Amino acid sequence: MAKKAKATGKEIIIRECVKADAVLPPEAATPYAPDAVTAQYKRAVAGALEMVRFGAMLLEVEAVLTCEKTSLSRNDPSGEGPSLMSWLEQHCPDVNYKTAMRFKALAEGVQRSCNVPAKVPLSLAMPKDDGTFNIPDESPIPFQKLKRLQQEVWALVEGKSARQLQFAFAAAEAAPKGGDRRSDKKLTEEEKHEAMVKAANAVWNTGVEALVDNVKRIKSHMMLTGDTVGKLLTKLGIVTDALKEAASIKEQGDSYETRTDSVEL
Repeated sequence: MAKKAKATGKEIIIRECVKADAVLPPEAATPYAPDAVTAQYKRAVAGALEMVRFGAMLLEVEAVLTCEKTSLSRNDPSGEGPSLMSWLEQHCPDVNYKTAMRFKALAEGVQRSCNVPAKVPLSLAMPKDDGTFNIPDESPIPFQKLKRLQQEVWALVEGKSARQLQFAFAAAEAAPKGGDRRSDKKLTEEEKHEAMVKAANAVWNTGVEALVDNVKRIKSHMMLTGDTVGKLLTKLGIVTDALKEAASIKEQGDSYETRTDSVEL
């Protein structure tokens, strides 16, 4: 739901926290029906854009659930209310919570990287599947600005995998900020290297943690075919050898640059 209000002479759109049964069936309790959330989750595995679109849905669902919890706390000191996890478990059993949270984290990363205004739901900043302008019925910002925002999201997400997006987020966050802001200047080679180091560590930690979670908690490796297991063992052997080499270099105190020669970062 939204209402129009005047602010500094301009018309803006304010999203109101209303009871879910006023706009959706009682079992939905959010801006999106469970079937819509589940359907988008299944599309999300097709590419990063759909992952972010799914994450954007969760951000809005979570915002409404938080609003409901805040409303309940006024009458209930315990503050008990629905959580995103419990809502997904109850209404979207096909959605894996861990995977959903990774998609939500991607959406939050896009919000930060593209500077999506707080008053603009990320879902409005999502372009169509082919990158063209996804025109909404109404927008809290002028349509031309919304179009540019969608173009920025498309430029960031298009053609990237989830891992590449995480790498981009980490690199962006490693760039100088605050008093040392240098958005109009080129980074020094040292600053570029520091940013790449931070990004590389973030990507490797995130990726390996996901694999460990699959092995220890989900145990999805037990469902792999023999052919897949063989191929993965070969690939993991390559990764293991590479990490051992990196560890050896660190022990010897040699810098990364001296061992990569002409390899460009």
